Amino acid sequence: MNYGMYLSAAGALAGIHRQAVLSNNLANVDTVGFKPDLVALRQRETAYVESGSTIAADPRGAREMLEQLSGGTLADFTTPSQRQGALRRTGGALDIAVVGQGFLVMAGSADAPGDVRLTRDGRMTIAPDGTLVSATTGRAVLGDDGMPIRLDPAQQVEIAADGSIRQGDVVAGRLALRAMRPGDRIAREGDGHFRLETGAVLALPRAEARIEQWHVESSAVDPLRTMVELFDAARQAQSGLQLMQYHDQMLGQTFGAFARVS
Repeated sequence: MNYGMYLSAAGALAGIHRQAVLSNNLANVDTVGFKPDLVALRQRETAYVESGSTIAADPRGAREMLEQLSGGTLADFTTPSQRQGALRRTGGALDIAVVGQGFLVMAGSADAPGDVRLTRDGRMTIAPDGTLVSATTGRAVLGDDGMPIRLDPAQQVEIAADGSIRQGDVVAGRLALRAMRPGDRIAREGDGHFRLETGAVLALPRAEARIEQWHVESSAVDPLRTMVELFDAARQAQSGLQLMQYHDQMLGQTFGAFARVS
C-alpha cells in the first residue's frame, strides 16, 4: 500500500470539502438570518484502532512503529455557527430579528404537517385567512402553545421584546423561541430552515433571546475572513493533489527500476 498516496488524497479531499462549505457561506453573504457552516476536520485513526484490533506481537517493533503514524486528515460533519448577525432596520411591522441564541419555529408544510422547522429568518406576513406566516416560504409561524398565530390584518401589530404579539388591547399570541440543548444537532435545509436531528422541536426549552421589531438579522458571514479561509482551503487541496502526483511518479519510477533489473 502506498501510504503517502492515501495521506495525500485525504488531505486533498479535506481541502476540497472546506472549499465547498466556505464557497456556500460566501454565496449567502446577503441572505437574511443566514448562519455560516463551520468546517470540522479530524484525524483519521490507524486501521488497527478503527477496527478495534490489537497490535500483534512483533519482536522488532516495526509494526508498532507504523501504527503510531497518523491516518491522515478527514472532513467531519459541519455545524451551523451561532454567531449573531448585524441587525438591519426595514421598517416593516412584521419583520423581526432574534437577538441572542434561539430560533423561531415554523409549522410543517402542507405535504408534511408534522415537519416542524427552526429558522432565524424573521420576515413574516399575514395570510388571507389571518395566519401569521413566513414571507418567504408561507409556513405558519408557531406560538408558544405550538399552534399557528392568528391576526387581524386590519389592525396594527406590536411585537414586544419577549415575542408577545399585541393588537390593540389584545395579546394575540407569543412567538415560540426555542434554544438548543447541549448535544442537540441541527441540519441545514433550504429557505433558511433547520431540521432538529435530536428530538422534537417543540420540546426544546424557550430561548432567552430578545425580539427586535422593524428589523431583520443580516447574514452572519464575515466575507473577508471567509475569503482568507477559502484561499487557505484551496492551497490545502492543491498541496494534496501535488503530493499525489509526486507519489504517483515515484511509484512509476520504482516499477520501472524493478522492470529493468528483472
